[in-house]
Amino acid sequence: MSWTMYETPLFVYSNVWAFKPCIEGFNYCKPIVQVDDTFLTGKYHGTLLVAIAQDENRNIFPLAFAIVEGETKEALTWFFQLLRQYVT
Repeated sequence: MSWTMYETPLFVYSNVWAFKPCIEGFNYCKPIVQVDDTFLTGKYHGTLLVAIAQDENRNIFPLAFAIVEGETKEALTWFFQLLRQYVT
């Protein structure tokens, strides 16, 4: 999946990345997805969302990344919808 941009009256959604090897590798991971976020500071502002899973050896396996304007209900809902549509 390449980057996607959606716009609503309240929020502008930014980029999402989910690489094909990560999508295909999810079939060999535990069926649990963990999402974490961190705030971007400095020249660029926003929030980086990261979805990960664990493989059989308890190694972290990246699934998808997104940069959104902030940690809001709308941004997380948008990210989970795309994650469910393209990764699971």
